Amino acid sequence: MSSKTHEIIDIALKTVIAASAVVATIIFGLMSRQHDDIKLLTELIYSEQKAKSFAGISLAKLYVQQERISPEIFGTFVAYINNEPTKQNLADAANEAASFLAASDNHIKTTLAQINENMPVRIVPHALSHADSFTVSSIIRDLKRSGKELGSSVILFPLEKVNVTPNKSQIRCYNQQTCELYGPKLVQHLNNSGFQFSLMDKSADYAEATSLNPKLLEVWVGKEAN
Repeated sequence: MSSKTHEIIDIALKTVIAASAVVATIIFGLMSRQHDDIKLLTELIYSEQKAKSFAGISLAKLYVQQERISPEIFGTFVAYINNEPTKQNLADAANEAASFLAASDNHIKTTLAQINENMPVRIVPHALSHADSFTVSSIIRDLKRSGKELGSSVILFPLEKVNVTPNKSQIRCYNQQTCELYGPKLVQHLNNSGFQFSLMDKSADYAEATSLNPKLLEVWVGKEAN
């Protein structure tokens, strides 16, 4: 092999090594930036200050659009928020952002749908402010044990005391799949315990809703139960 050939090979190898170094530097820079992005979003979204948390959701939505974070990371934030009983307003904002992103990108839509499949069912009980405490406590106790019958993990939110309830006790659902899969099972579970609940399927009215968590069930203790 001639010296000229050696020289050509040497130049080629140096070029490849230099190009690899550039690629590695770019990849490291991107990874470092994503790490910083995720750290910032975590600090904002997990903040106890509502303004910061809402700002974090808006920023996370923007970062997904700019491909600075992946849909999986965004979905992780959304799942966390929806699992926190004290962050319902923030969950609404996160779900709306998720719906917006899913509407414009099938990959994001599929990713978020897969994450949602593994999320717990959210159960929010409602009763009159002056409702019979024994009845309400009994219902809540049964709701805590409903996960096995539903075939899903469950997050039971604190009781919401309201001024108006229906005469008869209801389970309200707002998503077609939830109404078909979980609603009837929760009704049966409570009725097997001696209560009288019926399913109120409101999925048709909320088909275009973007802020509601799909796996939401509301338990309304009726006036006749008191």
